[in-house]
Amino acid sequence: MTEKYSEIELKISFNTPAFIGNAKQEGQWRTPPFKALLRQWWRVVKASNDCNLNKIRSDEANLFGNASDDESKNIKSGKSKLRLKLIDNWKESNCNTPINSNTVFHPETKQKYIKSDLYLGYGPITKDTKKYIVPNETNTLWIGFPEHYKDELIETIQLIAWFGTIGSRSRNGWGSIRIESAELNGKEKVEIDNEVIKEKILTKYSDDFSLLINLDWARKIGKDTKGLLIWKTSCQNRFEDVIKELADIKIKYRTHFKFDNRNDKNTNIVSKRYIISYPISPSHSFDKMGKSRNPSQLRFKIVKDNNNKYYGLIFHLPCKVSIKFFEKNQTIKNKYQQFEPIVWKEIHSFLDNCGACSRL
Repeated sequence: MTEKYSEIELKISFNTPAFIGNAKQEGQWRTPPFKALLRQWWRVVKASNDCNLNKIRSDEANLFGNASDDESKNIKSGKSKLRLKLIDNWKESNCNTPINSNTVFHPETKQKYIKSDLYLGYGPITKDTKKYIVPNETNTLWIGFPEHYKDELIETIQLIAWFGTIGSRSRNGWGSIRIESAELNGKEKVEIDNEVIKEKILTKYSDDFSLLINLDWARKIGKDTKGLLIWKTSCQNRFEDVIKELADIKIKYRTHFKFDNRNDKNTNIVSKRYIISYPISPSHSFDKMGKSRNPSQLRFKIVKDNNNKYYGLIFHLPCKVSIKFFEKNQTIKNKYQQFEPIVWKEIHSFLDNCGACSRL
């Protein structure tokens, strides 16, 4: 029996430059990053209803496609049932204009003052900035899906409107998405709010930090005794000024954790800063091959409100650091678990009291 399909059209823009592109590293609208984004936040929606990992994996394989069978987990191979198309074509962007951001103080660099966009966008942002999708440029994303996924996908799209970012360095706020409008089946307007995060709704997608920090993948927004682990910066006229604020905040909470040894390499020193994210720099490494990775759980998004003002969101999707990350150093592997909740609680406290942001 053929499944009945529905469709939704999203008019999309970015609040900040989006570093997405083609194989030539040129800025270009493409559907794969949007599919990855839908998958990420769809998992959060699924986890809010049922945290059975095997069930989520089976449903994910059914909707997003899977390359191989796994009978033990009831996962079958098959193509994706999700259809994506950019209505305004996969247009390229010719913009590589340097971003006009201010400098920010960094106590651990030689020059002390560095460009804030370079700090949060290291890689795609250099002296010769790669081409990027410019803010406020719009495109229409068409999504076709089996009808019984409608409610899940609308919930997913709402979470993307609040927290979604795509592309290189997206965890630092680049590629911050704005959903200008949403229309279901060509006739029904879907109300999507980009700005006002409704706590009653988000309660479904949040859980206690002390529980989430022991789970092996990020599935919900954290909360503690003070509320949701979401902070908001002040409003600014330009997104570049919010980039500066976020860069300043990030530098301060990272450098709050001092290194015990200027050169941690080949030692058994457990640096708390490894918990925040890794790698840090060649002089601060326990991995000789440089292959270990620990992405930050603390994420940024830049929001544009209805008055065309910009502000930053900082939110925490907690989970435990993978054991594989520390497997090359037995001392760190044995000790990191006691540090992990301590480090994050210190960062939460810093954000509560730094004066540059406040709980949502």
